[in-house]
Amino acid sequence: MPITIPGTLKLSTKPTGEKPGALKTAIAAPGPLSVASTGSVDGDSVPLEASVLANRTAYYGYNWRPANAGEGASIANGAIVEGFLGCTQGGLVYIADDGTLTHTAPTNARPIGQAVRTTAIYFWVDPTPGTA
Repeated sequence: MPITIPGTLKLSTKPTGEKPGALKTAIAAPGPLSVASTGSVDGDSVPLEASVLANRTAYYGYNWRPANAGEGASIANGAIVEGFLGCTQGGLVYIADDGTLTHTAPTNARPIGQAVRTTAIYFWVDPTPGTA
């Protein structure tokens, strides 16, 4: 069963893993972000784009709210995010090949967090680089 977002997500703890980064393209829904393999953004920010199979190993953090291109990402690393459906409490959370969240580990993937309640996920501050 996939992990879904039926409504609006909210932070229930403050992120401890703040990271600089700006969106290369607009993100209409919350989801995992990866470092963009091409392109740039203004300033010294890291260019970010939605995570999918092709860029999953460049996972940077979980963006918990929509944003426009060029805006800073709302990275929830080191925080608990509420509002999910389909979480198994205690289950590890992975990025599926299509960029959604899942408890089923895709090939050559490492977890990015853990479900702490049936509706909440703790996103780790630093998942193993290059293996999300």
